[in-house]
Amino acid sequence: MDELYFVGGSRRDLQKFPQDVQEVMLHGLHLARNGRKHQLAKPLKGFPGARELEIPYGYAGDAYRLIYTTRFPHEVHVLHAFKKKSKRRIATPKKDMDLVRTRLKSLQDSHPGN
Repeated sequence: MDELYFVGGSRRDLQKFPQDVQEVMLHGLHLARNGRKHQLAKPLKGFPGARELEIPYGYAGDAYRLIYTTRFPHEVHVLHAFKKKSKRRIATPKKDMDLVRTRLKSLQDSHPGN
C-alpha cells in the first residue's frame, strides 16, 4: 500500500467537507493507495501523463473536488481539496489550478530525480 501525504492545507480543507463527501473522497484515496482508481476519478486537464487526478463530487447542490497525484513511486499526495464557488462553469477555477501547480512543483523539487 502506498503512503498517503497531504500537501499544504489539503487535509484541513477536506475535513471541512460534509461527512458524506469526506467518505467518498477518502474511499477514492484508499483505492489510489492500492493502485486503483475511484469510478469518479479522472485525469486533471492541463497535466500530461494522467498522474494528477481529480475526484469531483456533487452533494446537496454543491460541487466538491479533491486533487491528488500518483507521480511519485509508492506515494499518493493530496494536492488540494475545495468546494467550487461557481456552478455555471465546468472548468476548475484558475486560482485553484495555480495552487495545484505550485504544490506539485514544490513536491517535484523535493523529490530528487523527478
